[in-house]
Amino acid sequence: MSDTESSSGDEGFADNDLNNPDIVTKYRMAGEFANYALQAVIAEARVGSRVVDLCKLGDAKILEKTEPVFNKPVVIKGEKVKVEKGVAFPTSISVNNVLSFFSPSESDDTVLQEGDVAKIELAAHIDGYIGSVTHTIVIGAPATGRRADAILAAQNALEASLRLLRPGTKSEEFFKLAKKVGAAYGVTPVEGVKTHSFKRFVIEASKEVPIKPKVDEKLDSFEVEEGDVFSVEMAFTTGEDGKCSGKDGIVNVYRRAVDVTYMLKMKASRQVFSEINTASPVFAFNLRNLESKLGAVSKLGLKEINEHQLLHPYLVLVDKPGEFIASFKATCLVLSSGVLRLTGLPYQAVESEKKLEDADVLKLLSTSLKKNKKKGKKKAGEKAEEGEGDE
Repeated sequence: MSDTESSSGDEGFADNDLNNPDIVTKYRMAGEFANYALQAVIAEARVGSRVVDLCKLGDAKILEKTEPVFNKPVVIKGEKVKVEKGVAFPTSISVNNVLSFFSPSESDDTVLQEGDVAKIELAAHIDGYIGSVTHTIVIGAPATGRRADAILAAQNALEASLRLLRPGTKSEEFFKLAKKVGAAYGVTPVEGVKTHSFKRFVIEASKEVPIKPKVDEKLDSFEVEEGDVFSVEMAFTTGEDGKCSGKDGIVNVYRRAVDVTYMLKMKASRQVFSEINTASPVFAFNLRNLESKLGAVSKLGLKEINEHQLLHPYLVLVDKPGEFIASFKATCLVLSSGVLRLTGLPYQAVESEKKLEDADVLKLLSTSLKKNKKKGKKKAGEKAEEGEGDE
């Protein structure tokens, strides 16, 4: 598909109405492009690969797919409007005890080592409709021992969670499930990791549930509903308490805090903030890209911008040295026909001495993402799903 005309077909529908075939198409395309970029990064992830080069490759592959599509402006209320598309979350590659958000500067010399547990995270969007994915691989060596325990826990917890995405499921079922699966493999769900809903241009919408609630954390309970779009993530660590910290203060990725305003005083700050609002008004961006455009001005301008909390920082989160973290994330649509999984690739083979034996979880894993088919007219989101969703 190229130069697709549309979004005018969205008129008369709510922004996230999955009964609208145009919206479903955009979600599916975003998921397809995210998978394409993920596959490209995995193919080049080997011993000696520079992490920054792999991160740049992931972003480039997203743009390779998004740039040729939806290039004709759409007419909304009589005005021609450009369809936004591209990177919804910059590629990050976090290894071993690092949980997430490591997407370093051009000068960073971090390379992948044999046995590294590498978590690849990225997201694409078409017209604000997001396809997000996280995938874990072991570099240049078999996945065994404690590495395998964390990986298998994350895989099985994700697969079981996707099967919980049926109307009426209460949010607390997700962290109960994570606890059971973690116990089976002797690993711990990572505190702070959440499953959350997507809306158009909103990568963290109103429905969210942690996979490991903090002590005394106030939780907003909800039920899964038909028409929901979820980013389901499961992450496990070999560390005992499941806590990761950003104590080193490393930040590679930021997102505009759209609810915060302030009149910046410095010229450099206004220049940097203008560039952010032009290039990434809603979605997260990489500091590396900002530096490549503005040079030293970016660092100078960011100081005042951050002092007034105009950006949301994504701290690089780490567990204790020597621990291993594995994470998997998939974007899914909750349809009347079942769950349509948009992102995710086949898993790397792993070998663990531990085994999942919980009867309820095993029963859940044995079920299909789709409901039993009934004869009748299909809804918009249900067409052409044959062969998708189950792995």
